[in-house]
Amino acid sequence: MTEQPPHDPNQPYGPPAGRPYQQPYPGQPYAAQYPSPGQQRPPSKALAITALVMAFLGFLVITWIAAVVLAIIVLVQSRGGRKNGKGMAISALLVCALWVVGLIIVIVAVVNSQPERDSSGHVVKGGHVLTGSIRTGDCLKKDPSTSAQLTVELVPCSEPHRQEAFANFDLPGGDFPGQPEVDQQAERGCVAQFATYVGVAQDESELRIFYLRPSKDSWSVDKGVTCMVSDGTATTGSFKGAKR
Repeated sequence: MTEQPPHDPNQPYGPPAGRPYQQPYPGQPYAAQYPSPGQQRPPSKALAITALVMAFLGFLVITWIAAVVLAIIVLVQSRGGRKNGKGMAISALLVCALWVVGLIIVIVAVVNSQPERDSSGHVVKGGHVLTGSIRTGDCLKKDPSTSAQLTVELVPCSEPHRQEAFANFDLPGGDFPGQPEVDQQAERGCVAQFATYVGVAQDESELRIFYLRPSKDSWSVDKGVTCMVSDGTATTGSFKGAKR
């Protein structure tokens, strides 16, 4: 400890001559570093990242909607010069726009490439249809790649094909019961109608059952199930009444 000389009453209080007051904490003022409760904070990058990820999952309608909403929130919060996450939010909206354009292209392509049918409804010239438009007796050129596939290519059953639709039915209404329950109901319904089309019970048949069923995202607009049969190869002719 050093001894301080007594204050000269003839000298004013203040810093020694030639030494101005210094800011005790260099840098930004305290208030600038810590915004007040009413001051807008920068938008979270987490929202922008989430929006971008959901945008890439745009084939699921609910994620597409969520991506658009989150991206708009980030852009609104980015006003006033703040750009935290703004670029990713814009990218998310662009990806969503591409999904919309792609969907429009698919719909236009389907409309312009519808198969030709005879008076009894059988396909006589191949074409593409929405999965929800497959009729009993239609033959699919290829196996559907995923349950979310929008379209399939139909061909006359006299031409090589992988699957043949043998039944269509709707699941009971109400709230979505969960995907496992939907799958069980779809399978039970297809097994029950198998014998009527093929001519032999499914557990006595060498053929395999496949089906297209609704998902949680499509449940509100589509509860239809399409049952299909295949021997696992590209075959010709119909399985109707084949008793295999």
